[in-house]
Amino acid sequence: MAIRSPILFCPLAALLAPVALATSGAPKTTVHVDAAARVTFDSNIFLQDGGPLVAGAVTTAPAREESWVQSVAAGAACGGVAAGAGKFELGYRAEIFRFAGHATENHDDHRVRASLAGAQGAAAWDASVNALWTNGEHLAPLYNVVGGGPAIGGEPVRARRAQTIVRGAARVTVARPGGWWRLLAAGIDQDFHTGFASGCASYVDRGEYTAGAEFAREIRPGVAWVLGARAGRQRQADRPPSLALNSTSDLVRVLAGIEGKLTPHWKIDLRGGPDFRSFTAAEPAALGRHRSAPYVEATLGWTPDAADAVSLTGLHRLWPASSGRGVYEDSTWELGWKRKLGERWSARVAEKFADADNHRDAYPGTKPWHDQIRTTTCAAEFRWNKRVTLDASLVRETGEGLLPITPGRAYTRTLCSVGLSGTW
Repeated sequence: MAIRSPILFCPLAALLAPVALATSGAPKTTVHVDAAARVTFDSNIFLQDGGPLVAGAVTTAPAREESWVQSVAAGAACGGVAAGAGKFELGYRAEIFRFAGHATENHDDHRVRASLAGAQGAAAWDASVNALWTNGEHLAPLYNVVGGGPAIGGEPVRARRAQTIVRGAARVTVARPGGWWRLLAAGIDQDFHTGFASGCASYVDRGEYTAGAEFAREIRPGVAWVLGARAGRQRQADRPPSLALNSTSDLVRVLAGIEGKLTPHWKIDLRGGPDFRSFTAAEPAALGRHRSAPYVEATLGWTPDAADAVSLTGLHRLWPASSGRGVYEDSTWELGWKRKLGERWSARVAEKFADADNHRDAYPGTKPWHDQIRTTTCAAEFRWNKRVTLDASLVRETGEGLLPITPGRAYTRTLCSVGLSGTW
């Protein structure tokens, strides 16, 4: 795999260098292996409800196409403590998916992860790198529906195609009387290995790489106001065979928020503020080369008792489209509740809302879109013993295009699954 953006790893290496130099002695390690099997019924594998086709066109993505999906997975992880560096973990997991009657959707996921966390004196650090390689089809379905493909790019379909995704993040936090300061870096690089064809959902490579600093002042012990800034770049590749048009940009985010335990039962981690953009010359001049948008990342947790955990997570950002030639305002929020039902049983319900709007940033000559997806999840888990777990889930997902010129983006989908997993 050729990493086109080595900047993804430079901030991580810089932050972790002192940790690496401090490491000494042979680490103490343990090894774990896991395996899983799952059967899923998918009521709409191509995320299509039968929107009108473009005049004279054909499609390879039939509406409401059903399939049984079988998957098996196996993995191994090595973890332990390295003297001077802290706790570490290295892991690999492979998962194979097979769709009954739809060989184009078969794919294999290979995941590699590494993490490190430790503390010494007033300093604490943590870092992680996760890589996904999907061995799947090199061409997306041929949609040819009015308004394009499914809502918000049809991520479940896109995730089955050949691609490589690398994510990394690192933080170093130093405590000071009445507060703390922190250096942080994060990045994601998404490299699609798919081809381009008229009518297909053709994907372009994209990524984001940032680094910054934060300063916190305690309101009271355990909770603090936070002020910080992050700078970096978002990358979007050209979409062949078009002209060299993309929405690559340099960014600066000025963020304020609050972090810590509000009460023994409430925990918050919130950042928000303006996101300032300067686009390269590859951005159409008609859209302007400068742009600002709100940026928000939020996590709120409530644990009223030992059996219940309620969480709210959210992210609002300006994000490059996987279809190329443009950015859009992307907002995702999820409310979840998990409850323990005795020693072996647990249940979870969740409601997720996603909104994506590019009408402000649509390229001249292209059709704007504004999509929403709502996902409801109900799941149950039974712990057979300390190593083996059974689970079942029911998911209902509805996507729609809010603009009248995008009827082909609407879909409804139901997923029913049962699974068995074990760890040794």
